[in-house]
Amino acid sequence: MPRSKHDISSRELEKLIELVRNHPHLYNPQLCDYRDALLSGNTWQSIANAMNRDEIDAKGWKKCWRNQRDTYMKRRREVRSHKSGQAAEKARKWQFYETMGFLEEFVKESSTESNVPACEVTPEEEADEDDSGCSAESSSEVSELAPVVLESAPKSPVPEPAQKKPRGNRKPGKSGIEDAIKDLIAHNQDKWEQLDITGPSPDADDLFFQSCAQKIKLLNTQFRSYLRMQITQLFFNAENPHLIPVPIMPLPCHIALTEEVTMLASLNSATVDNQFNTPI
Repeated sequence: MPRSKHDISSRELEKLIELVRNHPHLYNPQLCDYRDALLSGNTWQSIANAMNRDEIDAKGWKKCWRNQRDTYMKRRREVRSHKSGQAAEKARKWQFYETMGFLEEFVKESSTESNVPACEVTPEEEADEDDSGCSAESSSEVSELAPVVLESAPKSPVPEPAQKKPRGNRKPGKSGIEDAIKDLIAHNQDKWEQLDITGPSPDADDLFFQSCAQKIKLLNTQFRSYLRMQITQLFFNAENPHLIPVPIMPLPCHIALTEEVTMLASLNSATVDNQFNTPI
């Protein structure tokens, strides 16, 4: 009987947490690859392959991780607000509390206890806020991961959260797409500059044939065609030494010159014969 995507064991959750831990760019906002959507998508696909559950794709495992992360943040707040007592002890007894402790150094301390997120939620996460295949204790929790703040900011009134518009009416603005393209170009600029696009240095053969290419351009179109044919015949004979060599086709002017020389040689030969055959 196939397993449901909601049926995820504790061992699988522990494996998922360990896989995410091995990829810091998924949870460390201080890394330059933290907002690389392409790298993040490829990483989640590799995690889905490692989890080996055909009924749960990369998007499903990503939602499952966020639920576990949000549960950890909730438990952490309970521990910090009740440093002693049953509430704190209960929070610490959550089975993954110690396992997810590696997120501690990436938590931004909030000056007020409210539902206002302590870091910006990306549009990709907003689009994935529907039901996942792995439920957590509180789906309304939001991530508090952000760069570590050394000094707490002064308390200020918390503004009323803006009312979200229905998702069906959202349309990506042109400026947002342009900004995303500029960020992608700026992020990969160093990688492109490091690419070796010059190629290897030319050797003696390269230089020779480059000079031949310059010389052939000085000839007219007819001579270029004959010369290319002659070079092809030369290469054929060199590459096939076991075959009868192909005669090299002469240029038209050479054919005429050869015929003229042959004719002159015949005339000279006939003249000499007449001189020897003429009686004295």
